[in-house]
Amino acid sequence: MKIILPTEQWKRCGNAWAKGFAFNADGSLLSACELAEYVSTSNSGDDLFLRLQKLNGLYSVVINSPKLQAAAVDPSRNFPIFFRYIDGEAIVSDAPYVLRQANDKLDERALAYYDSAGAVCEGFTLVEGIRQVKPGCLSSFGTETVAESQFFTMAVRKDEVCALSENEFSDILDRVTQRFIRSLNGRHVVLPLTGGFDSRLIACLLHKADYKDVVCYTIGTDNSREVKVAKTVAEKFGFKHLHIDVTNPLVAPLAVMGEADFTNYYRRLGAYGNFLWLYDYFAVRYLKENRLVDADACFAPGHSGDSIAGSHLTKTVVGPNDSPRQLAKNILLYNNEYGYRKELLAETEAWFDHLLKDCYLPYSAFQAYIFQNRQAHQIVNAARVYEHFGYELRMPLWDAELVDAMRRLPFECFVNRSFYNACLQSLFFKPMGVVFDGDGACVSSCVFKRQLFKKKLKHFLPNFILHYMTDLNGADGEYVLMQPLLKELLDNGVYASNTDCLSVNKTIRDWYLMKVKQDVNHI
Repeated sequence: MKIILPTEQWKRCGNAWAKGFAFNADGSLLSACELAEYVSTSNSGDDLFLRLQKLNGLYSVVINSPKLQAAAVDPSRNFPIFFRYIDGEAIVSDAPYVLRQANDKLDERALAYYDSAGAVCEGFTLVEGIRQVKPGCLSSFGTETVAESQFFTMAVRKDEVCALSENEFSDILDRVTQRFIRSLNGRHVVLPLTGGFDSRLIACLLHKADYKDVVCYTIGTDNSREVKVAKTVAEKFGFKHLHIDVTNPLVAPLAVMGEADFTNYYRRLGAYGNFLWLYDYFAVRYLKENRLVDADACFAPGHSGDSIAGSHLTKTVVGPNDSPRQLAKNILLYNNEYGYRKELLAETEAWFDHLLKDCYLPYSAFQAYIFQNRQAHQIVNAARVYEHFGYELRMPLWDAELVDAMRRLPFECFVNRSFYNACLQSLFFKPMGVVFDGDGACVSSCVFKRQLFKKKLKHFLPNFILHYMTDLNGADGEYVLMQPLLKELLDNGVYASNTDCLSVNKTIRDWYLMKVKQDVNHI
């Protein structure tokens, strides 16, 4: 096996490399160097698999010994690992671009997923032959073949389901906070604070722990609810708050998109397979260029409380006993944001059928699909912007103990995020005085069904109608930021007219795919 790991954050110990951090089963905090040492003595895939199951953190590892050639990424996939086989030998890297070959072509199967969801499915890239280690998975490399072992899944069996009391939930969050703060080692915390529950929960946890060195920032226009709520929360807790309006050209000069740093950014986050956002890039760039946060600060976004709380089950009206076909249609028609690709139905159905035959509960299989695809490839992938600017990332709501406890909850606890929302209101928001109008509003299933019908209908309407049905402007400023990308799509003939712009996200998705095609054709 050949290893190409150009990023300097990788640390080596003997025949092993690691990036990130993790807590071991005994509560020890392992740095990247210590993680490399931890896995370096593994001499079999089974042994490494068991060791990975005991880790709790954000990390990736690679081992290349005479007895074991393998790579693994934690469930978040914050540090992706890519590989391909050349002449029977596995080549492993954290950058897919170094694995390119002159005769490469686009992967049609991956293109279909990208067209439907804005990201490839787990394990693939847009370039045929270049693969990636799946989230929460150990890949062992043999001659011309790779064996995959999933050491984490959100899916649960009936005997694993376990109710959680409010006090037990509170105790778990106390331990999550303790680990979070230990991993910071006294450093500056930067909290992307929105008007939602998840980042507000992190603010509450830091306040409860009396952690003072916190700066919050919120992206949005002056009149956005997000900004108003976030500013109030930050002031309540005595945290510094920064409002960043990326529609201001002094904050987000669009000419930057033609510079080398932006190219490096979209290549890093796109990584031959992922949709990317723009406002995060300009916001963090603004913070760094104006020295508003410490150089060694840790960013702590609220990923991914909504997912572990059950929001995707509720938004797409998943039932407790849906069939593999129903779950697959739910993904392709309602969860995936873009075009319905009927040719993916059988394969997606087979994905669910495999889990259900292994006695996993249907709704938990849906959670697993969301976690391993949308959450890892789109939501957490966006958080890699912080590393691009030289900052570390912490995601307390991805803590393994919290995620494991939440995934085991009975189905009824996920409906309207009832358990999570009630606990946050009762334990934190009400006692700390950070409750706002609109919090916890319960949406009826009839409303969701109407929304789903509209989503389904959009898949089959012509573009010129969809263009005029869609409100492209938003409080986050993405519509303003994506104008240079839209112009480039028009100039290159990818879009025939402005009516091909159906949403900000789709435009960015199409622009990145254009860049990948140009890269493949011009190597």
